[in-house]
Amino acid sequence: MKYVDLIKNTFIGCQLTNDEIRLARKNSDLIIKHFDKGQFLHLEGEKCLSLEILLVGSIVSMQIDEYGTELVINTFESYEIIAGNILFGTLPKYPLSFFSETKGTLLQVNKLFLFDLFIKRPNVLKQFLILISNRAISLGGKIRLAKRKSLRNSIMEYLHSQSLFQGSSIITLPISKTELANRFGVQRTSVSREFSRMERDGLIKLNNKTIEILNRL
Repeated sequence: MKYVDLIKNTFIGCQLTNDEIRLARKNSDLIIKHFDKGQFLHLEGEKCLSLEILLVGSIVSMQIDEYGTELVINTFESYEIIAGNILFGTLPKYPLSFFSETKGTLLQVNKLFLFDLFIKRPNVLKQFLILISNRAISLGGKIRLAKRKSLRNSIMEYLHSQSLFQGSSIITLPISKTELANRFGVQRTSVSREFSRMERDGLIKLNNKTIEILNRL
């Protein structure tokens, strides 16, 4: 009965009777999945096979670069949906990795079962569209906020992470300035100009193939 009550609080469960929920669980259309703290639930590029609804706990989506640097994109709390915007795509693969911050419980919803509910229960489809739309608006706001961070701060954070990775204050850039510019969403000339300003301001010293970090922002 405990899981039925949790499921009833979701946008799907509130449209189903208790008997329908029990039958869906019996048929593996609704699956309860437990996870521990500090666990990768999905990795970037992994195929998305079902919709997931977080019942209990906290999960973050993150981007991990080739050097292991983690950038948290979003935090999911109870009754939020995961992968709703990619499940029905032509290439349903997770664009980010998903990591549990706490111990918790997920509800996995079979894709065909969900599609059938959309047809038979229009309110389920309506609530689904509202949820993924709200998530898109929220994510858009966070992206705009992130873009406001100065290019200088972004470069210094990247240089500092490379300093830690390479174990020295004198580092070699592992990628080109063009690739660095693409990472920050700016033009290559903007990166080059900022490097020159940072050297002028005494933050770094540019050599032929290396950069020495002189000061933190």
